[in-house]
Amino acid sequence: MTLPPTAGGKRPSSMPERLVASLEGPAGAPVLVLGNSLGTTREIWEPQVAVLGERFRLLRYEHRGHGGSPAPSGPYTIAELAADVLRLLDDFGVHTASYCGISLGGMIGMWLAASAPERIDALGLCCTSACLPPAEAWLDRAAQVRSAGLVSISRQVVGRWFTRRREQLRVILGGAHLANVSHAAEVSAALMAHLTG
Repeated sequence: MTLPPTAGGKRPSSMPERLVASLEGPAGAPVLVLGNSLGTTREIWEPQVAVLGERFRLLRYEHRGHGGSPAPSGPYTIAELAADVLRLLDDFGVHTASYCGISLGGMIGMWLAASAPERIDALGLCCTSACLPPAEAWLDRAAQVRSAGLVSISRQVVGRWFTRRREQLRVILGGAHLANVSHAAEVSAALMAHLTG
C-alpha cells in the first residue's frame, strides 16, 4: 500500500504533512518504520528490505521535500518532522511500531520515543545524535543545496559516508540513494571524481 502526498496548496509547516510512503510486508507482522537521512530517499534501505521484510511490515517514507513528498515553507523542527511520521502511523492504522533511523531519521526516532512512547516499542539509531552542532554549518549546507542543487554537495556527503575504495561506487549508483536523482549523470560524475581522486 502506498500513500501519495496531499493534493493542493501548501500548508504551514507546523501542521503534519502527508508524506509519500509505502507499507509492505507480511500481513499481521509487526511494523518497522525506516527513517532516512537528509538528502536520501527510502531507496537507501533497499539492501535491508529482503531480510527485514521477512519479519516486519516495513513503513518507508520520504521526508518533506524528498522523493515527491511536499515541501511547505520552512524551516522545520524535529517535532514537526516527527508529527509527519505520527500522521503516517495514523493514516496506515498503525498504533505501535518499531523505528529505525539514520542520521536525521534517527533524530526523529529519538523525538518519537521521548514524546510519543506509547507509539514506539523499539528504537534503532544509526549514525545519529540528539544534537549536531554547529548550526551554522547546517544552515550553510541548506543554502548551498537551495542555490545549486543537491549535486553541489554530493562530493562532501560521499566523503563522509564512504571510503575512497572504488567498489563503493557500485553501491552508491546502484541504489540511487540521493534524493535528487533527476541529475543522475552529474551525481555519477561527482561521485566518480571523488572516488578516483
